[in-house]
This record gives sequence, structure tokens and C-alpha cells, in this order.
Amino acid sequence: MPWVEKGNNWFGSPSADYYARPDDPKAKERVEKFVRRAFKVVAVDIASQAATTEEARKSVRENIGHITENDQEAPDTAVWLKTFLKRAGKATAEAVRDILVNVASEVVKKSFLGP
Repeated sequence: MPWVEKGNNWFGSPSADYYARPDDPKAKERVEKFVRRAFKVVAVDIASQAATTEEARKSVRENIGHITENDQEAPDTAVWLKTFLKRAGKATAEAVRDILVNVASEVVKKSFLGP
């Protein structure tokens, strides 16, 4: 990737030896997209385990995508996801909620954390 450069070996891992150039104006945007995708992957993986059909797993992927991208459908999707997570079980609901509040908008967070 041209937007990363060889760094130090602080963590002893080849993947941790690269970092975004601080003078790159698009670095923050790329990092934010990467983090959102990473949170999405983990949340989808956990929530999909509670889905009983392929159609339900597809809905989980799409709806969590709206939340991680903070698009216009995110607030409505949060209501759907909250209902889904009630059926999924307490451990699954807490795990997904704890992941998504890190990348969700304030409106979506209120939906998850509110009464």
C-alpha cells in the first residue's frame, strides 16, 4: 500500500510495523473507514450466530452496515437491531451493543442505550 511506510518494530509483529503517514491528508479518512469495517466484521460475526436463517444473516449484515457507516438509515436500523438483539440473548446483545456504540452516531447510541 503506498499510503503506509515501514516503521519500527515496537510490537514485534510485521503487521504492526507499518503506520499511516502523519502528513497524508487522507490518512484519517482511511483509518476511520478501516476501523468502521473492523467493528462491522466483529459485530456481524457475533450477531449472525443468533440468526437462524440465511435471510436473517443477510439482514444482520445489511443493518449493521448502516449503523457502522452512520448513513441515513442508521436510526431506523438501530430500532430493528435492538428488537433482533432482544431475541438473540443477553450475551449476544451486550457484545454487539458494546461494539457498535464505538462507531455509532449519537442518535443510534441513544437508541441502544436508552430505555
